[in-house]
Amino acid sequence: KDIIVVNSESDKKAAIARKICPERKIKVIYNGIGINNTNFLDKNDARNILSEKLSFVENDNSKFWIGTIANFYLNKGLVYLIEAARILNNNNLAFIVIGDGAERKELEEMIKKYNLENRFFLLGNMPDASRYLKAFDLFVLPSIKEGMPWTILEAMAAGLPIVATKVGGVPEMIRDGKDGILVEPQNPQELAAAIKKMIADDNLRKFFGENAFAAVKEKFSSAEMLRKTRDLFN
Repeated sequence: KDIIVVNSESDKKAAIARKICPERKIKVIYNGIGINNTNFLDKNDARNILSEKLSFVENDNSKFWIGTIANFYLNKGLVYLIEAARILNNNNLAFIVIGDGAERKELEEMIKKYNLENRFFLLGNMPDASRYLKAFDLFVLPSIKEGMPWTILEAMAAGLPIVATKVGGVPEMIRDGKDGILVEPQNPQELAAAIKKMIADDNLRKFFGENAFAAVKEKFSSAEMLRKTRDLFN
């Protein structure tokens, strides 16, 4: 191959360390999302639809919604989000996961063990899951391992404040303290503390959401991805 394209500096470093090819052949081009092609529902419409799947039937504005979109695989670290929910122990919080997968039974047993059935909800797969992102007050990605997660790009495009783990290409997407809060993986105490900090400060959430949206427009747009791809052939 003349060129190998990777979508993060993290993957480039891994490829070099494993001697996949000479460094000169590896080019980083970040994934890009079409900001103008998103089909997000507004907050109320998204909440009304999701509320039908929750134990509180009507859209309850008194609750703070913490959400994520993830396949139920070990690498997604959902067990640590459940642990964080247990640590926070707040009935006004609703943890909502859109997705499904092999770990469902284990996650359900853990939720039951911690008596979180009325606070932690596994909604299953939903078509066009990103449409519902604006229902969330906070987006959390507790992964143990990632590349460059598309769901983070979608959450940034939705203007959501984000808490995520320092894995893979995530620190290249979210600048800690500028576009969101990054925490160590497999650390539910640190995850809970970051969530608590976000809940307590409306202005901080607004600041992070606006910065994340600006970053995705500048650095992770589909136009920028296409421009850099075309440049490979010049």
